[in-house]
Amino acid sequence: MSNFDDFDMQSYLRQRFFNILKDKDRDKIERLQNYFCSFILVYYTSIFNFSKEKKKESIEQFLSKIFNKEENTISSILTQLHKFKDNNNSREECLQIILKSI
Repeated sequence: MSNFDDFDMQSYLRQRFFNILKDKDRDKIERLQNYFCSFILVYYTSIFNFSKEKKKESIEQFLSKIFNKEENTISSILTQLHKFKDNNNSREECLQIILKSI
C-alpha cells in the first residue's frame, strides 16, 4: 500500500469512527453488530494497523473506547465473528449470527 493510499484509508477510518461516536445507540447490541459486520470486520486489518500504529493500543482497547464496551466483550465479538474479517461480501451472513454472552 502506498503512503497516499495509507493516508486515504486513515482519513476514511477517522471519519467513520467520528460518525460512530456521534451515534448515541452505538453500544446497543444490534447497532454494535451492524457496525462490526458492515465496517469493523470489513476493514479489520486496516483498523488493526491503525489502532497499533496511531493509537499505540490493541484493537480491543481501541474498539472498547469507541463502543463503550469492556475489552473482553469486544474480544468475544471478534472471536465469534472472526470468519468475516477482511471480507466485504458477507454483511448479511454476519448479521445472522446470534452473538453469545454480550
